Amino acid sequence: MDEHEFIQVENFEDVISFAKETVNQNHSDGYYLNFSLKVQFDINLINKPQLLDVATEAEDWQNPKQPEHLHINHGEYITEKGVRYIIEELKRKSHSNRALMSLINQGDIIESGDNPIPSFMVLQFSLEGTELYITTYFRALEVSRFLRINIEEIRLIAKEIYDEITNLSKVKLNIFAFRAYVKENQSTLKRQEIDLLQERHILTFMQNEPNKLIALLKEKKEESTVIENNSLHHIYEIMNDSYVNESIHYCFKGKLVNHLLEKCLASSQELINLREKTSHSDRIEEINLTYLRLLENFIGEIEKCFYQ
Repeated sequence: MDEHEFIQVENFEDVISFAKETVNQNHSDGYYLNFSLKVQFDINLINKPQLLDVATEAEDWQNPKQPEHLHINHGEYITEKGVRYIIEELKRKSHSNRALMSLINQGDIIESGDNPIPSFMVLQFSLEGTELYITTYFRALEVSRFLRINIEEIRLIAKEIYDEITNLSKVKLNIFAFRAYVKENQSTLKRQEIDLLQERHILTFMQNEPNKLIALLKEKKEESTVIENNSLHHIYEIMNDSYVNESIHYCFKGKLVNHLLEKCLASSQELINLREKTSHSDRIEEINLTYLRLLENFIGEIEKCFYQ
């Protein structure tokens, strides 16, 4: 096997840098089709977290039980038996072509619409002497923020393998993605705290702690492939409910606030509808920017009124 195919890296930050550089040098219309990056590193790198800023997130993504604050995670698809199976298969047959994880099947894809499903689709392993080969396939891959989490997820799995197959010296990792892109401000499919609140909790904030609600709304100003607007609907319904309107803070009662929220909701729904038809287009980018601008204007108007 050609040693020169794999780039030697000393840390996982180098992997992210190489990935971003590869996309930025070869992108077409903001993305790079058939992206591939091959790196190799000493096995000792997997013994502890390397990308500390995403270590907890990676554990959440690998949890067999999906955390409430994520739209989806990978562990629920891998299941508790997944890594155990890989270890036993490698012990039984080190060159096995079946030491792999397939995170979703065709049934998960058909009629999924724009509902979130894993982009991290296949992870395959093999042993060549003391080298652990890992190949992974993504249907789409954001290489600045999301790849950081994915690399740390791969480290967690490789660490479990190394804990039981201890004669390993090196990892050779091949990252393949059908579509790779750089989008620094894209959310990593975390659900914002405000979208986890029930309507009565939002009402309480609108009555007693508008500053807290403003802070929670600001967390929504992040580009995402999944648009949740239920919390905005709750705010709008409360603002226009004569039964509770008198009890909320005056910063939510202005006509301009109401108008901006109406436009924001319309824009978010247009974006949701369009994402059901296509994943990538100039129109999506345009509407997404409009939605985020309207959301910012809405928050700004509330904030200005509250602090007057």
